[in-house]
Amino acid sequence: MQTEKAIPAKKQKMLVAVDSLMMGGIAKSLAAFVAYCRETCDIDVLIWRSSLPEEVRLPDGVNRICLPGTESVRTAYKSRGVLSRGFAVSLCGALRKKRWLAVPRIRKAYDIAIAYSHVSNLKYYVIDRVRAKRKYTFYHHGAYTFPESVKRLDAEYYPRYDRVFAVSEAARTVLREAFPALENVSVLPNLIDIEGIRQSAKAPCPEYPDGCGIRLLTVGRLSPEKDPLRIVETAKLLDAQGVPFRWIVVGDGELAGAMKETILENGLREKVIPVGNQENPYRFMGNCDCYVQFSRYEADPLTVKEAAALGKPMVLTDIPPFRDCSRDLRNVTLFNDEEEAASLIRKIRGMTIEETDPQTINRKARRGIDALLHAKPAGSEQKAGTPANDREEDLR
Repeated sequence: MQTEKAIPAKKQKMLVAVDSLMMGGIAKSLAAFVAYCRETCDIDVLIWRSSLPEEVRLPDGVNRICLPGTESVRTAYKSRGVLSRGFAVSLCGALRKKRWLAVPRIRKAYDIAIAYSHVSNLKYYVIDRVRAKRKYTFYHHGAYTFPESVKRLDAEYYPRYDRVFAVSEAARTVLREAFPALENVSVLPNLIDIEGIRQSAKAPCPEYPDGCGIRLLTVGRLSPEKDPLRIVETAKLLDAQGVPFRWIVVGDGELAGAMKETILENGLREKVIPVGNQENPYRFMGNCDCYVQFSRYEADPLTVKEAAALGKPMVLTDIPPFRDCSRDLRNVTLFNDEEEAASLIRKIRGMTIEETDPQTINRKARRGIDALLHAKPAGSEQKAGTPANDREEDLR
């Protein structure tokens, strides 16, 4: 049974800033996060790159904030003139390599301000241009691969947050290795919308026709860290062994072209089907026999939790985040190479399916969010963002 949240008499004012609402783990977990918090908070969501396609819907009752994007010095000069404050701020920001200073302040003051993305200037904007009693930021990546110029800014700004939330132990380790002196890092896993996923998974999926064999699925960005070309290598082995299957690949990215070429070169056009980004990826997940992931590294493996919510067997690379999943979730098996992956897939239909308790999937996340919401502001007896003694374990 889900733990009930204590609803205060007066709702807190919360700002959540996110890079975009394009389909992906950050946007999906953001939607679940604000849906959970809206009972106790009045929430404004700032979309930093609002010109990008919006593929993830925000929950009802959440207010959107629109701000003009960062202006170049030339644009500020042409639109406002050299004597304008906008030109002066833009010029100052350019000289200091802090262009977000040209973005207008949000006039409203908040109890909580959260930079939910780690990939853009919004995490600096929230510190410099937003008024809030408590400020938090999230780190959603399984590696730290940013250039030195970004690392210098992160080293300056991360310590100024009340708390930096890594979405897994692996992500926290990454931040600690990148910034050994950073002391305000805690773990707060992503939340997933279990009921929403289960409803969406009921939609028809003609891409898996009757008689297509084992229905395999991989969801994720087609980028090097997800290692999607190993799908083709494993599919070659299954095909050579005479195993009937259809492998749907949901997602897009820089390796999409290379993947399509490799599929054609190996005669797997009818076996491995890339379908790009999908408005409802859960209809594939609800109809597959097995979920497969070849990631080299992960932060918080959101799609694995989603597959667990639907009771799907999972075949995953043997990396630390997936090992954690194998301890917490049911139906997870790990592999080291393509031959082992193909062997596990062949056996999938004879596997005994054990239901994962849905409360297990979100329990740590809910506890961590509750602790975030009830932390005391900076300057009070307890440091802002630091959980009370009975909640320290939840944010570890």
